[in-house]
Amino acid sequence: MIEGVTKTLQILELIREHSIITVAGVAKIEGWNKASASRYLKAMAEAGWLENVRLGGEHPRYVLGRKALEFGVDLRP
Repeated sequence: MIEGVTKTLQILELIREHSIITVAGVAKIEGWNKASASRYLKAMAEAGWLENVRLGGEHPRYVLGRKALEFGVDLRP
């Protein structure tokens, strides 16, 4: 459980640093496999903390979601 919380917070930190993230980017930066990165990003999007902003045929990209913004958390520098 603690590992899951840590990974979730790492993803939020990446969004603070980069504003937009991808599965491949999270996997590369954090040293996770792509399947694990994808599961975390999808779960956070389903919960409303991230939003999937797929543009055309591109791979999914994620930004802060409605819940993060409603919570009053501004993670941008």
